[in-house]
Amino acid sequence: MVPFFDARRGFVFAGQYAYQAGQLTAQAADQHWAWADLLASLPTDRPVYLLGALTPKLRQAAPTLPTNVTVLPDAAMVSTFALAKLGAQATPVADVDAFVPDYLRITEAEANWQKTHPGQVSADYVQEV
Repeated sequence: MVPFFDARRGFVFAGQYAYQAGQLTAQAADQHWAWADLLASLPTDRPVYLLGALTPKLRQAAPTLPTNVTVLPDAAMVSTFALAKLGAQATPVADVDAFVPDYLRITEAEANWQKTHPGQVSADYVQEV
């Protein structure tokens, strides 16, 4: 199973998962992939299911997918309502302020800032802007 979403400019955010001994395990770390690189990394010896919106630009970049790869229909995607219901059943986070998201790449604005501020490393880009 490969959940993905379009990150623009020929890239996607995606992870690769498989069931092994009844457990869902990561086969590749969640990351910011070039769409072509993600497709090239997929196994060829078993069925692979892509879960995400195959946008026109992604479809144009890879008009044909490997024969073992299937894009699941939109109905297979979890709705935000269902996700919120699952979250409501989860154990509350003890310290919500300690939660730190795992960004897979810097923003375009941050990359542009770094270009105009060579040699400067910012631990907190948002605070400085």
